[in-house]
Amino acid sequence: MLTLDIFLIPVLGGFIFVKYSYLTRFRAIRDNGYVILFKSAIFGYFFFGIGFVFWRAAILDNNTNPRIYEWLNDLHAFFLNPEIVPALISLLIAGFVLVALNWAIDEDEMKKVVIRRDDDALEMTILKVFEEEKNLLVTLNNGKVYIGKVTDTYFRINDEIRSVLINPLSSGFRDPSDHKIKLNTYYGTIYKQILENPDNFDTKISDFSVAIRYDNIVTVSPFDPNVYAMFRESGN
Repeated sequence: MLTLDIFLIPVLGGFIFVKYSYLTRFRAIRDNGYVILFKSAIFGYFFFGIGFVFWRAAILDNNTNPRIYEWLNDLHAFFLNPEIVPALISLLIAGFVLVALNWAIDEDEMKKVVIRRDDDALEMTILKVFEEEKNLLVTLNNGKVYIGKVTDTYFRINDEIRSVLINPLSSGFRDPSDHKIKLNTYYGTIYKQILENPDNFDTKISDFSVAIRYDNIVTVSPFDPNVYAMFRESGN
């Protein structure tokens, strides 16, 4: 007899797959609930179809591996409803495929795929700077300016609290009158001392990292110190 749990168990397996598989989880983070439910149903019933075929084949061809046939009969007797067995098999298949894909797929590359598909200018700029190992110039809504290397979190797990983590090389502010950059803090000398005499410091270079929320950012752009020096020399 087909009962509600037989239909819901595959959806649960599909949801676990969509939620935790590197293939789908980063897209699902930005999907709404209805889309996630739809995808969960698609993947869940796909795995259910595979489980159902396996289940029927094992029942009809009991001579190939009698042990499997015996196990299935024991499960039928335990659950009282034989049709629930392929639904449970679909959970096992979903879990196996999830583990196999997460082993084979690079997590960071799948994050980048989602960023490129969304094609948001801010995220694309941060990603480009991150991949090319360039400096990023960040201007905040309070006028504060940071220049540094993007080190992590170019994609946030929780889309409601997105941020970028940079290791600052210098910082300052934009002059309210003309919005030109005024740098007043340089970290290079401190970094050099930490690298040359690590035993004299209780802090690491990574401790200087600054997490900046996207909603506090006004502009981002690649930063070339040589070009910046040329503008300063020209008076612009």
